[in-house]
Amino acid sequence: MKKVVVFLLFYPTLFLFGQGNGTKYQTGEKKFKLKDYAGAIADLTEWIGDYEIYKNPDPKAFYMRGVSKLMLHDYRGAIRDLDKAISNDRYNLSISTSFPNGSQYYYRGVAKIKTGDNNGGCADLSTAGELGDSQAYEIIAKHCN
Repeated sequence: MKKVVVFLLFYPTLFLFGQGNGTKYQTGEKKFKLKDYAGAIADLTEWIGDYEIYKNPDPKAFYMRGVSKLMLHDYRGAIRDLDKAISNDRYNLSISTSFPNGSQYYYRGVAKIKTGDNNGGCADLSTAGELGDSQAYEIIAKHCN
């Protein structure tokens, strides 16, 4: 009886973490790497929608969707997603294992500059540089002095 109760408690998570929805994350990641940004946004949006009920979805999904939005000139959407990527990855562990250190701050800084928030953008770019993203200093030289 105990096994049945435990199974029923965890049964719904099998669907969320199973092959069906995990595939949306995987295809979104592949599309992101292939620079199919619209396709990546669609797949990652579906995956994020299912996982937000846990209040702590994978920050890499927000990172990839945010960068995809930036590449498609949705700067405000990019900032929102990169905010979530950063806040869900407090210790900079998840994103930095898959993407260059500081890149989440780099891309958010670029998006902020594109929206006219040079102070916020320059602060993010400075953080990106401190975390090891050397290309941030090129943007700082152009927009922050």
